[in-house]
Amino acid sequence: CFVDGCDDPIDPEYKADWLNGTALNSLLATPRAWRCNYQDFDTIPNATTPECAYKNYTVNATCHNWIFDKSVFTRTIVTDYLLVCDESWKITFGSFITMLGVLLGAFFLGPLPDLIGRRTSVVVLGTWMAAFGIGSCFAPNFDAFAGLRFLTGMGGVAVLQALIIWGLEAQAPVMRIKFICLIYCFQSIGNLISGLLAYFIRDWIILQLCLFVPMGTMHFA
Repeated sequence: CFVDGCDDPIDPEYKADWLNGTALNSLLATPRAWRCNYQDFDTIPNATTPECAYKNYTVNATCHNWIFDKSVFTRTIVTDYLLVCDESWKITFGSFITMLGVLLGAFFLGPLPDLIGRRTSVVVLGTWMAAFGIGSCFAPNFDAFAGLRFLTGMGGVAVLQALIIWGLEAQAPVMRIKFICLIYCFQSIGNLISGLLAYFIRDWIILQLCLFVPMGTMHFA
């Protein structure tokens, strides 16, 4: 929690161990116990804490401001949309809504290559995925972010289906099984590259742009 009077409001610094009194260390196993509610210091015998803590902590007060540890990730959806405490369930929901988009996209967008053609569907669906993927970087709140992730998931599975259909029809029957295996080998390599990029790029927005901007431009090359 951000503690007014203990933390700098202009440039707050994450300090997980600032409550280092012996009594507090025996009471609290991890700093996570302090991320949602303030504690009642009067009930802790011989608590050794900074003077500001006594002035600003109240009994079971709810935390409304937070300071995040940015030593590993400089920026995440958790820090941008404050997905902590009562809102922490939205982290898992973000993954769920993306996979729900994948499921529904396979059913509702999968037939598109038969309706508008293979090449056209690849361009349309690739642009769809890139546009909503880039758009999620600029979502003003988590609800908008989740909606854009849902649409990105729909386009992602549909463009993969369109590419597979287009490629299979261009192969001789004896080569089609090998072609399918080759496609998924490249998909696995792409997943590895994405993980490598995530290791070096610790800002989620920059990472998203690095992944989706090239996808959006290659369809018009």
